[in-house]
Amino acid sequence: MNSSIGELRPLRIRNARHAVEEIANHLRLLIVTGRLAPETKLSQVELARVLGVSRTPVREALRILQQLGFVQMEANCRAQVTGFAVADLVALYATRIAVESLVLQDSVPGLAPAVCAELSALAAGLAEPSAATVMDDWLDRHRRFHMALFAGVSAPLARTLAANIDRSDFFVAMYLSAAGPARWPARLQREHHAIAAACSRRDTGRVVTLVGEHLYLTARALVDRFAPGQPVTLLDHALRMARAAGLSPPA
Repeated sequence: MNSSIGELRPLRIRNARHAVEEIANHLRLLIVTGRLAPETKLSQVELARVLGVSRTPVREALRILQQLGFVQMEANCRAQVTGFAVADLVALYATRIAVESLVLQDSVPGLAPAVCAELSALAAGLAEPSAATVMDDWLDRHRRFHMALFAGVSAPLARTLAANIDRSDFFVAMYLSAAGPARWPARLQREHHAIAAACSRRDTGRVVTLVGEHLYLTARALVDRFAPGQPVTLLDHALRMARAAGLSPPA
């Protein structure tokens, strides 16, 4: 259910030194789960009041969200949650397929046993959604799973990958919220397990192919739900690239 700013609850800041990051993460989660709907107007003054924080960290948090593409800044200390566009969804997933296919070829061979164990545990946690599943927790595990694939990459690259994953979860949450936990695709369960298993074997080519197909099928499902019949040529090109990379991983 969508919420207005006035329906939000105060935020308990765990560490005052990281207040900006905590506020930004909190607002991001409200956006990706649909509690702050696309095109919702965000007043810095009102946000600070309902969250029980000062305006300065709210302003800085909104700037972070602007850089990530979640909000658009407006005049008079206001922002607006970015609207939904299927073309953006297609471009985002095509970008993820292309970029991640490249990065995985470097990251998978160096995955530590502990990271592979974490991937398997996270996949198991994503495998059996139920009516009691909390969307926030599922999205957190989902984000951690996909970021763990890139353990060891440089900090700037990790930030870019994380921003794309966060933006993708905005669309995924919309889809899953509408479907309800009991109808979440079984495909997601199988694919996360298969990716984790291939990582444990350090089968780089297989991981590249599986991740590319996972992202492609997710994007197709989203497009089919929100804009049936919309061409996805860019996604098709990206998938062919991923499959080609998977067949010829670096030695």
